[in-house]
Amino acid sequence: MLIVVMLAAAHPKSRNLIMDGLRSMSARAMQSAALLAPALVRLASDLAEFQERAQRSWAATGLSTEPRYPARLVAYAVCLAASQPLGADEIERGMRAAGYRSVARDFRSYLVRVIRSDPRFEEVQPGLWRVSR
Repeated sequence: MLIVVMLAAAHPKSRNLIMDGLRSMSARAMQSAALLAPALVRLASDLAEFQERAQRSWAATGLSTEPRYPARLVAYAVCLAASQPLGADEIERGMRAAGYRSVARDFRSYLVRVIRSDPRFEEVQPGLWRVSR
């Protein structure tokens, strides 16, 4: 196939025929683009307007747009960053410093329950946790 293309490109009449075909196709493509351009501009404008309206609507709900991470993931990150085993109170402080917000009534007992149920944590001494190796 490559040889056929090279022969066609080397032959002057074939080359002119190919170039005329390409010019004709590009002219038709430009005509089609000229017909579609106003519709595409209108669609882009509508999309921008709908996105802006959606953002205003979301802001009116008062809900946060920040991603929320599970407690076990944030606790894991806090313990992983620490160079020594941490108590539940230290893990809680690290999580709150990282921006974690909980709706649990007793966050510390919830945190200990989460840590105990996750196999990535190990209790080195009573009340001191670290990421298992």
